[in-house]
Amino acid sequence: MLECEVVALSSVDELAKAAQKFLKDTWNEDTVSMKIIENEVINGNGKLHTDCVVKLGGSTSKWHKVFTFENGKVVDEDYHLLS
Repeated sequence: MLECEVVALSSVDELAKAAQKFLKDTWNEDTVSMKIIENEVINGNGKLHTDCVVKLGGSTSKWHKVFTFENGKVVDEDYHLLS
């Protein structure tokens, strides 16, 4: 049972890392923190809902970002600024 929990956590960790890489590669944003709100990704396909703080240049901002995964890769991102 513990082995299944570790596999699930590793999978979420891999999704978060892929989302952070997407932010860096696409927007040159550094991820300060990322909280997974909901994980709808199954077998590499679906949406990962997050609240995150990113840094660009010298400023930081809080966002709700939803990453769309296809075949284990981020292909799209929806976002809105949090106050």
